[in-house]
Amino acid sequence: MIKMWERPIDVVICTWNSNKPWFRKCLESIKRITYDNIIVVDRFSSDGTVNVIKEVFPSAIIVQLTENLARARAAGIKLVHTDWFLFIDSDVEIPKGWFKKILSNLSEGVAVVHGYALPVSHVSRKWNDFIYSFSGVPKLIDIDSSNPDKARGLTDATLLLRKAVEDWNAPSYLPGFEDHHMLRHVVNKGYKWRMLPRLYVNHYGKFISRLKKVRWDSACSRMIKFSNHNIKTLLRRTITGLLLAILGALKTGEPRIIPHIFFNRLFSLSGYVGWTKYALLRR
Repeated sequence: MIKMWERPIDVVICTWNSNKPWFRKCLESIKRITYDNIIVVDRFSSDGTVNVIKEVFPSAIIVQLTENLARARAAGIKLVHTDWFLFIDSDVEIPKGWFKKILSNLSEGVAVVHGYALPVSHVSRKWNDFIYSFSGVPKLIDIDSSNPDKARGLTDATLLLRKAVEDWNAPSYLPGFEDHHMLRHVVNKGYKWRMLPRLYVNHYGKFISRLKKVRWDSACSRMIKFSNHNIKTLLRRTITGLLLAILGALKTGEPRIIPHIFFNRLFSLSGYVGWTKYALLRR
């Protein structure tokens, strides 16, 4: 662990019609972090998103633009003034103690640290517990330039070194998977991107919405030629995922795991195959 700052950091939130039932709860959870500025990049929401933000964070810096998520993240980075900052998505809730654990995993050469967003549904938690006990989960994964596609980078609840990403050129053609495009930029500058698979934030959203996002993400992964995604690997993941889901359902007594995982894998495969259609969906 490297010596960490004692001053607040900026938080960047990208929104677009984010005013869902859990939105306020997610915003309130950010107050568990000692922050400086709350920077919101909103893509002209029409559902009261901005009003809720102003209620929770009256001094928030809010800018609005019509560009895609990649360009929205880039716009947010340009408004950051602290050396380190956080990307927090509008549908994740930060648990108590999460930020302290993120800081404890910083070390020399590491420019980005994040855990994973775990859906709050009962089925997702049962599946996660099963996978954890069945196959084991590493405590830490470091990505560097030797293998940038070893695992997908995420920015849903992520600590970043500003100088590692301030020159990131977010492509206007890329509607999604921008987080992994950013990862490649960071590691190509000689930094490490650190993942903590056992550290979670709570992820809210309906099951069908998550399936659509899986399909959309898979389509966008093809646009940047993410090497971990191809027809062969996705077919294999679909088959092995179904087999594991059956075993998980038997072990946990939760039969809904089977359709839950099968449709997840199926939507990933369909997104990759039909990428020219699904990558155009706005996020």
